[in-house]
Amino acid sequence: MAKVLLVQKTYLEMFGVMSIAAVLKNRGHSVRVSLERGARLAEIARDFAPDVIGVSTVTMNAHANLRDAALLKQTLPAAPVVFGGVHPTFFPEIIEQPCVDAVCRGEGEFAFAEFVEQRAAARNGVDIANLWVKANGTVFRNPPREPIHDIDGLPFPDRSVYYDHYPFLKNNPVKNFLLSRGCPFQCSFCFNQPYREVYRECGHTVPQRRRSPLCAIQEIEDFASRWPLEKIAFQDENFCLDKTWLFEFLDLYKSRVNRPFFCMVNAFLADEDIIAALKNAGCYHTTFGLESGDENLRRNVLRKKATDSQIRETSRLLHKHGITFHTTNIFCFPGETVRSAVQTLRLNAEIRPESAVAFNYMPFANLPLTNEAVKQGWISAEAARDWERLPRAIVRVPNWRRIRRLKLMFGAGVRFPALIPLIVAASSLPLGPLFAFLSKTIEAMDYFTRNRQNIPYMFRNFFQLRRLYKSYFYE
Repeated sequence: MAKVLLVQKTYLEMFGVMSIAAVLKNRGHSVRVSLERGARLAEIARDFAPDVIGVSTVTMNAHANLRDAALLKQTLPAAPVVFGGVHPTFFPEIIEQPCVDAVCRGEGEFAFAEFVEQRAAARNGVDIANLWVKANGTVFRNPPREPIHDIDGLPFPDRSVYYDHYPFLKNNPVKNFLLSRGCPFQCSFCFNQPYREVYRECGHTVPQRRRSPLCAIQEIEDFASRWPLEKIAFQDENFCLDKTWLFEFLDLYKSRVNRPFFCMVNAFLADEDIIAALKNAGCYHTTFGLESGDENLRRNVLRKKATDSQIRETSRLLHKHGITFHTTNIFCFPGETVRSAVQTLRLNAEIRPESAVAFNYMPFANLPLTNEAVKQGWISAEAARDWERLPRAIVRVPNWRRIRRLKLMFGAGVRFPALIPLIVAASSLPLGPLFAFLSKTIEAMDYFTRNRQNIPYMFRNFFQLRRLYKSYFYE
């Protein structure tokens, strides 16, 4: 059987990687995950001697992952390198890079396993659905297969590929779980809509799919029988979408798992029955996307369904039932004005979240909102496709400098609403360095507020985390 090395840049358990590892192991293959970079990554590759290398990447990490792939090619020239994840799904032309032999578009469990098995049988795997494969100077472009509908039929994610080599992940008191796939909504700033288009072009739909309540509980129980489990963070974007599923799951969770947990809620769906059930089952913290304080922009530009009144009511219910929460918010997106940015600040201050997270809009190519920004001339199409510079890309809406200054002081205004008039007035002044310093201070306060119970874990695992950080920035 084959040996497979899976490489990633982020130092978190990735659900796709764990699911692929589980499928591969079920078929008898050996799997090793590496979070390292540079010389240490090359050393791991030489020692493990994989037959196939998989690289999981997102757009912001694509250039760094390509550098790692080039190093791996030098170290093990016979091992094919397969790129998978969100970035290759939308930009399969990354296969044109000399260090990339194949890319996987969409769900990769079965496509990647078939590629590994074909390579083990001395075949080139050029006819596998979901894959673009380079062979003899030709790129074979295969369409996506139908998405996996029965995710109960998938093996539970294999976390041992992380925990056997990175004990700081095993020691984290909060463990992440993902019980569903897909999203039915049309948010213009999210990848889910263009992701559905990748499948729709081939006649497939991408419905939301969940593990059944019983199967989800069995996954958690299986985990708890092997590793420490103090708290759970459910990373499902639409955890509360299906009330029938939710209430059945929460009843089982309360009786069989009974650990404190975090989850996400949708402000336009949450009602008192849902919030009360979450609290009764052990929910201690949640989050929802407020995104903009201007209801018209939120609903018609960002295409979020929540109204101002629904946001206020959800917040009231969370306060009533003693569940802390934070919001997420977007600044400098196409259509935003200084007035709407101030509205975002004021609405957050009004609903009193434990903390509020703010982002400048990241103009990833192919998103509907980015297409609008290009159309309006607020960013060039070339800049939106420049992966390496993307974190520094600016959507130059009117008054963008002032809006970005408001974003810098957003956390201070939410924490101390009396400062809002001063923040609004000062945002017209060129005080960027001062605002940036104050912003980092408030962000640090918010981070430690949200993660205060994990601080002992951070200190205990400081040296391993420090080593990984150093390897990330070796270049």
